[in-house]
Amino acid sequence: MIELGYPQESILFEYDNDGRSRVDVVVKLKETILLIGEIKSSIKIVKSEIGYDPIARKLQKEAEMLQSKFYFISDGRNHVWLNTGITGRPEIIEPVAFDQFNNEASKSDYLKQKLFEVLNFV
Repeated sequence: MIELGYPQESILFEYDNDGRSRVDVVVKLKETILLIGEIKSSIKIVKSEIGYDPIARKLQKEAEMLQSKFYFISDGRNHVWLNTGITGRPEIIEPVAFDQFNNEASKSDYLKQKLFEVLNFV
């Protein structure tokens, strides 16, 4: 995640969605959930059957509930990035870098937040 530019403080583990569900990983920017992830001990994904994979389908439902367009399954080393395709089922996509979310307004807000943190530290 960090290699894709996600700030460490935006990555939350064991995210509880108000008691409705729990997700292994959530990446947030302010109050917006950018993406969610599930961590499994091993990934056995058959690319041609990803739309019917029970883990991918469960994660897709969680993503819809949390209003996240992107989601991933990981074993800690390998990551399978997904979104909901035109068929309404999960489909494999290329990894989504943080800067794909970061428009100019959010970059400015992010910089202001970091400067505020530095000033508070000093």
